[in-house]
Amino acid sequence: MSETKVKNYEPSARDWPGDFDYENGQYQNKCVSCDSLFIGHKGRRTCKKCFDTANEIEALTARVRALQNTRDKDVLLSMTTSERDTIIRSLHQAYVSETGYDIKWDASRVFAWELFSLRFTKEDLILVIRWIKKQKRLGNPARELMFRSLISGWNALSSFEEDLQRAKADARIPRYAPGKADVLRATTRPDAPTPSTERKAGDVLKASDALAKFREWREQSGI
Repeated sequence: MSETKVKNYEPSARDWPGDFDYENGQYQNKCVSCDSLFIGHKGRRTCKKCFDTANEIEALTARVRALQNTRDKDVLLSMTTSERDTIIRSLHQAYVSETGYDIKWDASRVFAWELFSLRFTKEDLILVIRWIKKQKRLGNPARELMFRSLISGWNALSSFEEDLQRAKADARIPRYAPGKADVLRATTRPDAPTPSTERKAGDVLKASDALAKFREWREQSGI
């Protein structure tokens, strides 16, 4: 866009007044983040408001990292900005795909996904969403899938952790195919396999080895 020098111009929150006194410093540009027009150097691609918002999010993320354990900090600090962005965008895309809620990807949700990614993976997200949908189909009480309820709300991640453990436990239970389960249920027979009480050979050997070590320890300790 062309440059037009304007005197006594009152800059908006999106403009870059510090650019005005320089050559090519009063171009009207279009922000690549919010599509708004702003005045600044012709080389700028982001308005000041979006730029400042991104810096605030980065500062918040840095404070969160400082509260995490050493392993998580090392992992995050070893990632480039591009790698972190790829991870949290993939989480957002998985959420939209699994829930059917076509919510916008914007800066307001970046921080929530950053927090989520410190504790959980995309596979965890998909597992929990599918488990919640299953519980709702069965008429069982379950949380809502709205973003503020599942991801960003107060205590949302603690509740997510509990749902994840329940989903993993549920996934470990042997089950028949849905059609077969319906037939068995209709004929008053168990609709899931009865868990075997037999011990595997490997488990028996491990238990025997542990018992032998325990006895050896007792003898050495004179107990």
